Amino acid sequence: NKIKELSLKQMTLQSNINGLVKDPNIGNDSIESIVGRMLQAYKQDIKTNYIFKEPMKAYAYYALFQTVQLGNVNTLIFNPRNNKDDVKVFAAVATSWDTYYPGAERGKNLHNIAIEGMKDIRIIENQMAQQQIEASKVSVNGCIELALQDNKGQVRRLSDLKGKVVLLDFHLFASKESTKRIMMLRELYNKYHAAGLEIYQVSVDPDEHFRKTSTAAIPWICVRDEDGIQGKSLAL
Repeated sequence: NKIKELSLKQMTLQSNINGLVKDPNIGNDSIESIVGRMLQAYKQDIKTNYIFKEPMKAYAYYALFQTVQLGNVNTLIFNPRNNKDDVKVFAAVATSWDTYYPGAERGKNLHNIAIEGMKDIRIIENQMAQQQIEASKVSVNGCIELALQDNKGQVRRLSDLKGKVVLLDFHLFASKESTKRIMMLRELYNKYHAAGLEIYQVSVDPDEHFRKTSTAAIPWICVRDEDGIQGKSLAL
């Protein structure tokens, strides 16, 4: 049963990602990079051996909508909202379903998803092109500079993200609204990171241990200002 095979593969992928996130010896940047490679390898396997092999089959349709949990967010493995190659995969299955099952609701659904995905990607590409034009007009000497340590003790400079779209966020993990805000940022990051978005988050928590625990699974750059809300970073 191909659907059962796909389910087992997805469960193995999720288990491997969970094990990676829990490993205290791997930094956030490394986790992000390794997870990215794992997802690419998984997608290549599924595309080659399942979707493109028999795109007219029910299991090919099923494969398109597999998800993986990254942090607290369930994300489509094949995401037509921000990945041009994934749109092509949806379109290929849609075309096949048109041929084998003309007028089928699932085929129409796939066509709509592919069309909406192409629109979204075009919007993102236009925004990125505009931001690159605007960025080229800005003098680097005029930007804010921050150089603070992340939870692995590595100094992370804001200027190292030159040329990228950066969301600078000051955050108190001990606050009541922290979890809600992190979930909102994670949704933004998952949606736009592939298009060039980076988050540089400055923790102003006085408790270093609490901050380290809270940021262990965060995929973006998270540093700490030791002086908290009295720190120089907030005065810039």
